[in-house]
Amino acid sequence: MIFLVLPFSLLLTGCARDVEQPQVILPQDLVEPTLAEQIAAIERGESDRIHLIQGAVGDEDLPRIINLKPLRELLLDNSQVTSAGIKQLQKLPKLGHLRLRGRPLDDAALAAAAEIKSLRILNLPHGDFTDDGVQSLAKLPNLVQLRLAGKHLTDRALARMMEFPVLLRIHLLNAPITDEGLKAVHGNKRLESLYLDGSQVTEQGLRDLFAALPELHVHIDQAHADFDPLKH
Repeated sequence: MIFLVLPFSLLLTGCARDVEQPQVILPQDLVEPTLAEQIAAIERGESDRIHLIQGAVGDEDLPRIINLKPLRELLLDNSQVTSAGIKQLQKLPKLGHLRLRGRPLDDAALAAAAEIKSLRILNLPHGDFTDDGVQSLAKLPNLVQLRLAGKHLTDRALARMMEFPVLLRIHLLNAPITDEGLKAVHGNKRLESLYLDGSQVTEQGLRDLFAALPELHVHIDQAHADFDPLKH
């Protein structure tokens, strides 16, 4: 059995609409399929995804992956892949979901990911990205879900995301977004969810956001505000 470790605040609010699956922890008696086994399943036409929770994957492993043309999801929870490795993933024509947890990344990783035109979901929670790095992601025509970390992500980054053509769900970690940044969100009726962890938004900023977009699903530090119209 696989156990999911959920943030305590989610248990309190009863909310299950996170923009990304929580970290998964395998019990000690459960052995996950190896990278080689998952690659073999794709080659046999039995799968289109690789998901490794414990197994480490680095750039040296990517030559075995980039030839898997049916691959649609690459989810690595112990990733040692670098920006140079992400460039290799551009050879995967159907890759729609990329999640790399583990090795810290920087703006070069975003520039490399921006060339994977098939990407719909990008999750790089272990990095220190900047506004300029976010700018490069505007090149992705199909990006609907974005999760990034970075103490240098400012209100300008959030405003730039509002210009992405089809972006629906945003989760920013350790980004000092302020009330001024929230104002850029007010006119985006397409946006479905906004999660901010470690931001500097205030109660008044949130109240103004809810007044402008009462249907927007918002979490601040993994919890609903008491005055959120969508609080469960």
